[in-house]
Amino acid sequence: MATGAATAGIAVFSIALLVLAAVMARRVFVLRGSLRDERVRSRALADAVREVAQASADGEAAARAALFASVARLLPARLLLYFRADDGLLHCVDGWGPTASAWRGVRLQRDGIENVVTMAARTGCTQVLGGSGGTVRPLVPEQQRSLALAIRHRDRLCGVLYAGGLPAPPASEAVELATLLSTACAGVLEAAARIEHHVAEAITDGLTGLLTPRAFRLRLTRALAPVAHDRFAALSLLFVDTDHFKSVNDRLGHAAGDSLLRAVARVLRECCAGTSALIARNGGDEFCLALLDEGKGPAVERAERIRRAVRALGAGVSASIGVASYPEDARSADLLLEAADTAMYHSKHAGRDCVSVARDEGPATVARSEAT
Repeated sequence: MATGAATAGIAVFSIALLVLAAVMARRVFVLRGSLRDERVRSRALADAVREVAQASADGEAAARAALFASVARLLPARLLLYFRADDGLLHCVDGWGPTASAWRGVRLQRDGIENVVTMAARTGCTQVLGGSGGTVRPLVPEQQRSLALAIRHRDRLCGVLYAGGLPAPPASEAVELATLLSTACAGVLEAAARIEHHVAEAITDGLTGLLTPRAFRLRLTRALAPVAHDRFAALSLLFVDTDHFKSVNDRLGHAAGDSLLRAVARVLRECCAGTSALIARNGGDEFCLALLDEGKGPAVERAERIRRAVRALGAGVSASIGVASYPEDARSADLLLEAADTAMYHSKHAGRDCVSVARDEGPATVARSEAT
């Protein structure tokens, strides 16, 4: 009897050991799976960050596009938007999806109407909407399932990434990965934005938004390089100098003078709309235009339109313009600039408010104001 009881006890103990072993094996299996999943997650995250970093070499917009692509793989959103934090505002600078273009340029008050985006900006945390009945308002009323990722770098809010129109409440793991991704990419986006800002300052005139002289000359040289041996190539250069600009500054002040320079820059852009022209402020009240693929005849017509438009600005200001063309007047950027400059000074000496062209025998005036 005792032997039977002992045997039964051993059997029960053996079963308990088997159960315990099975439980431990299951835990080990789950642990191994978790570790394996964690490695997969870490690798996927590292790959996504690397893609954004590599794309940033082509600028901030390219970095944002790579970030959108990575987030879209995690969250099947119908709309992705990037709001840049800027002086109390959230400025939508980029987007992806069929309605994204309607959002570009939209500005939200950071402390204004509360929605999923402004809440993420204020709290610095990811905000998730899983459906109707939540306490946080959606950005888009029909996109009840959405989330907003606060993108922070060194405790400073850089922006907010919005993902809306999700087909179902987002899985917690996907939200966690998207949050980690946006956090990891914050520094990359910030660096790309900073580099673009410095590059823009180096190539853009701060007052008019036109090219700087150095940037203009570099681009003109590049534009001439591929056509150096093309006898059918055409390119024309315009030097535009305003007349009586100093009197505007003296009579009305420097603020009025600055406003006039911006207006002249606007005229140049409008008169070259639809072309691939290079437009620069050469310094002071002098401007340069390179009309790519445009011969002397069309360039003179464009110069005359510019002259009339500048005169129409009023304030007693007009424009003296010089035109030189490749290849008949010069075959290098420096000589072309010199020829156009000489033609412009011929306009000055001919009574101002006129257009002159470079010629072998010397510049000649070809268009003059009726009032001159």
